Parts: sequence; structure tokens; C-alpha cells
Amino acid sequence: MGWLTNWWNWFSGLGVGETERDPLLAKAVARLTQELDAKDRTLLDSRRREEAAREHAQSLRAAVREAVIAIPGQTTVRNARARIRKVLKEAVQGDAGLAEAIFSEVEACEAAKGRAADQEVAEAARHRGTLAFLRDMDEALAAYRRATELDPKNAKAWNGLGHLSLRAGALDEAAAAYRTVASLAEATTDRKLSAVAYGNLGNVSRIRGDLDEAEALYRESLAIEEELGRKADMAADYGNLGTVYQIRGDLDQAEALYRQGLALNEELGRKEGMAADYCSLGSVFRIRGDLDQAEAMCRKALALNEALGRKEAMASQYGNLGSIYQTRGDLDRAEAMYKQGLAIEEALGRKEGMVADYDHLGLVYRIRGDLDQAEAMYRKSLALNKSLGRKEGMAVDYGSLGIVYRILGDLEQAEAMYKQSLAIDKELGRKEGMATTYGNLGTVYRIRGDLEQAEAMYRQALGLFQDIGAAPRVKQVRGLLEGLRESD
Repeated sequence: MGWLTNWWNWFSGLGVGETERDPLLAKAVARLTQELDAKDRTLLDSRRREEAAREHAQSLRAAVREAVIAIPGQTTVRNARARIRKVLKEAVQGDAGLAEAIFSEVEACEAAKGRAADQEVAEAARHRGTLAFLRDMDEALAAYRRATELDPKNAKAWNGLGHLSLRAGALDEAAAAYRTVASLAEATTDRKLSAVAYGNLGNVSRIRGDLDEAEALYRESLAIEEELGRKADMAADYGNLGTVYQIRGDLDQAEALYRQGLALNEELGRKEGMAADYCSLGSVFRIRGDLDQAEAMCRKALALNEALGRKEAMASQYGNLGSIYQTRGDLDRAEAMYKQGLAIEEALGRKEGMVADYDHLGLVYRIRGDLDQAEAMYRKSLALNKSLGRKEGMAVDYGSLGIVYRILGDLEQAEAMYKQSLAIDKELGRKEGMATTYGNLGTVYRIRGDLEQAEAMYRQALGLFQDIGAAPRVKQVRGLLEGLRESD
């Protein structure tokens, strides 16, 4: 066993680049990180995929890397040498099943030693949970919960539980986990950990639609990062704050914050962060109607992603360029961009990317008036979202199908689709989605002539848009309410 102990000593407390000491281990880390990114994208909508590039260092990607690096240290398992090499070879193929089995065996071995081994059991459970996330969310959550129960002062376990709960749409559990991280940070006066906790709590509040609270938390995180001089994390906070202001409709402030993040990422040479910032700026310019600037930003992001070899990000940028051409009214060019992105996603086997492209193509066909094709695209997207368990995407697709049926004059089907969308958004606590659907239901009732019900729906939408500070949408819904009064 001496060779394995020495090998483990090499990897204890690894820094960036240390995995080069063993090519097989390095390949395993790289491949399972790719698998994680693919899984993560199935659970994040297109806007949040860009934000994921700005996450703090203590993320699921870091957890995957840590779990793989820990594998050589599991010397308590039977036939460790041969089994660990086999585990790593399987990991290089993207299969973490054997690694999960190793950590499960370690849990059992350590648990048999009694309570003195709780920390070791907790660590094994945490690593098992990280790898289980690649295939089964429920098992991953169960493993992380076990880790926090066994070692309640382990901030990494609580932080990981928060990340997984957030991906699963369990916002209350995510918030509770992140608050525990904040408490642990305060108890140990770990300022870096406090910043991570505040930033993550800000993400929960933003997703819930509580933008004032999200802003306050992001600013707390930023203040600490500035104090510590952690520029990469400052850039992440600027990006998150920019998103808050963009949702509110304050595009000048959003642009200023994105540019602050971009300046830091440029200074640090962080091309992935720069690409995310250029993408965000492109979104701001597109909303303003400055499509030339929007295209320029998207093409900068595309060039950086091409240089990084990030094909999935390239596909996302083709989608953004398609949206710009669509806004210009150049539907043929928009369709070409979307199909270019779709071709990449299909070649990579990335269902979540295919979902976005089907949604985009559905909108192109809807604008053209080809409603049969539009419905076909939305149903393809919905089927993929169901297979991925991606509830936010399902809500969006039901809403899109509702619009198709409303245009066709099938108000009963439209109402049914909208209500399915609303039920999912209520379950997830997504105020922005709920508000949009209430507005769509209001339109259905207005067409039917049920103005009282239409007003009730519009007022629900108005209240939610006011809650999240979405000024342009507030103005739009007030106009709809004014139109109802004029038709009375």
C-alpha cells in the first residue's frame, strides 16, 4: 500500500495544475467536470447559464474536482490499487458509477468504527453526493444531507447542499443551507466564506424575484471581496448586480456594472468571464434596440468561446445572434443561426442546448405564421425538458404552446397550457414566470369578453412585476388595464 499512500500525499491540498502529476487523474477530473457542466445546463435556463460562469470558486465544479482527486486516498477499500485505477479509467469515459461505489464502501467502513469516524463518513458521503449528481438528483441530495448531519460544521457540505437544492428548485432548502454557511463563517470569522454565502443567498433571492434583497446580499458579498482584494469574485458580484438592474429595466446601471465586471476579467485575463460579460452587454443593447452594438458584443463572446474551444457556449452565442437577426426582422438569417447552434448541440448530444434552439425556432415559425411548425418545435422542446426533469423549461414551453393555441383561436387549449405553466412557476416560486402567465391568462379572458376575470389576472401580473421591479413590464400591464377600462 505504500505506493498508494505516497500517491495520495502528492494530491493532498492540491492547487491548480497539480493533477498534471498523473495524466489519468487529470483526464478523469476534466471529463467528469464536462459531465457536470452538461448536467448543470439541464437545470438552468439560458440567462442563468451565463450567470453560472460567474459563480464563486466554491461551486459544484470545484466539488467534482475535489471528489475525483480524493479517489486515490481511499486506501481502506479492498484491492485498492487495481480498483482505483479502474475507477479513474471509467471516469475518463464520463462514468462515475465505480467512484460512487468506492465512496459508499468507505462510508460503510468508517461508520463501523463508531462516532469518532463521523467526519470521514461525512466526507465520503459528500464526495459520493457530488458524483451522484451527474446521474440522479435525489440520491445526490440524500448524500449531501447525510454529510451535513454527520458533520454539521462542514461548510463545504452545506454549500454543496445549497447548490444542489438550488438546481432542484428547492429554494427554501437552498436558502437554509446557505444561511448555515453564513453562520459557520461568522463563527470562524472566515470573511471569504461569508462573501460566498452572501452571494449564494443573493442568487436565491433573485430567483424568487426579491430583487431588493438580492441586491443587498450581492453588495454585502462585493464589499467583503473588495476588502480582501479578490478581483475574480468582485467581477462575479458586478455581473450578478448587473442582472438585478437589467431585470428592473435600469439598463444604464446594468451596463455600468457589467462593464466593471468586464474590466476586472480583462485585467485578470479570464476569457470565460469576459465572454459572459460580453454576452450580458449584448443582451442590454438588444433590449435597447441598439442591434449593431448587440451583435458586436455577441460576436466578441463568440470569438472568445471559439478560442477556448467551448462549443456549447458557441452554440449559445449562435442563439443570441439569431435573436438579434429575429429582432431586425431577418427571419431567414435568424433561422440559419438557430440551426447552426442546433447542429452543434446535436453533435454534442446536449439535449438542454437543443431545447433552447427548438424554442427559438418555434418563435421564428410563429412570427412567420407557420403555427404547425411552431407547435412542433415547442413540443420537441417540451418532450426534452420532461426527459431532463427541467421544470423551468417545461413552464416556458407550456406558455409558448398557450400562445400558439391563442393565435389559432383555441382559447380552451390556450387556457389549459397557461395554467400548466402557472402551476410549475408557483411550485418553483418564479415570480417573473408567474407574472407573465397571469398576463397571458388575462388576454384569454379579455378575448372571451370576461373583462372582470381579465382585470383580475392583469392585476395579479402587475403586482408581481412591481414586486420584482420590472419597470417595462409594469408599464405594459398598466396599458392593458387601461385598455380594459376603455372597452367597458
